[in-house]
Amino acid sequence: MQNSTLKEVSAEAGVSIALASVVLNNKSGRIRASAETRERILSVAKRLGYEPNRTAKALRFSRSFLIGAIAYNIDTSFVPEILAGIEESCLNTNYNVIISSCNNNEDFLTRLNNFRRHGIDGLVLVGYNPYLFKCDIQEYYSGKMAFVGFPSLYSNCSSVYVSAEKIGKLAGEALWGYGHREIGYLCCTQGTGKLKGLFSVGFLQDDCHIQMCSNSFEKGVETALKMLKEHPEITGIFADSDVLGLAAMKAGMLLGKRIPDELSVIGTDDSLFCHYVTPELSSVRQPRREQGQVATRLLMDMIDGKPPQNVVLDCELVLRGSMSSRKK
Repeated sequence: MQNSTLKEVSAEAGVSIALASVVLNNKSGRIRASAETRERILSVAKRLGYEPNRTAKALRFSRSFLIGAIAYNIDTSFVPEILAGIEESCLNTNYNVIISSCNNNEDFLTRLNNFRRHGIDGLVLVGYNPYLFKCDIQEYYSGKMAFVGFPSLYSNCSSVYVSAEKIGKLAGEALWGYGHREIGYLCCTQGTGKLKGLFSVGFLQDDCHIQMCSNSFEKGVETALKMLKEHPEITGIFADSDVLGLAAMKAGMLLGKRIPDELSVIGTDDSLFCHYVTPELSSVRQPRREQGQVATRLLMDMIDGKPPQNVVLDCELVLRGSMSSRKK
């Protein structure tokens, strides 16, 4: 079926072209439609196969109606659902989203330059990207930005994240409450906030053995093995992701440790990975999809001229079979 015009949709729906345009372009202003009229216009547009002329709209509003999203390390359990939330938030709006990923500094700049050539209206940066802390990103991109997973680096940008300190505190409270006093921390991000949370419940620096590693299963197993061999007194491990949590469980099993009787493990994200092992992995649940949705809404608000915002979402601990008490 050939796409219909706005004039044909308005005639079929029995409304003015101006009112049809307001509804189909999701605009606000003086002209408004009742819920019944709005539904009728949308139904007619769908039946007739109407699609807005994005090129004309972009010229009229001096916008491309494109949003870019760059995810750092898309292989993690944290990122894919956030990207799904971003994409969902663009549905039924005037915007399309271009999603890309990077694993190093060169990739990041290449993706950013590609987005600039597309003339994107705004950019969502997903996940902890070490490169962002080594440069002034506003030298490369001066448009609207929203950060997901950590606080905004700039006062004129928005952000959506979960408190790292609270994540660490929830994991620490569980480990401490279950009687663990010597623990390991597999850290793949800037771990200051989570460490602060761990220390707030009673752990001291000497009680918490920290190992940095990339967020991959293979590296996680290697790092956890090293940690457990150097500190056999460890009875619990907290990991920065579910992938690293699974790696810690694997490392413990390779050393002959029974999970959870001899080694308890807590991950972060509460992804589907938690259910792929026996016993199932305990984890700190983050609202991943919601972070993507909120970040996109905040970015669209900024594009429309509204001020930036920093939104902190809540998290919760989900205990499963990978936790066991050390109390006698």
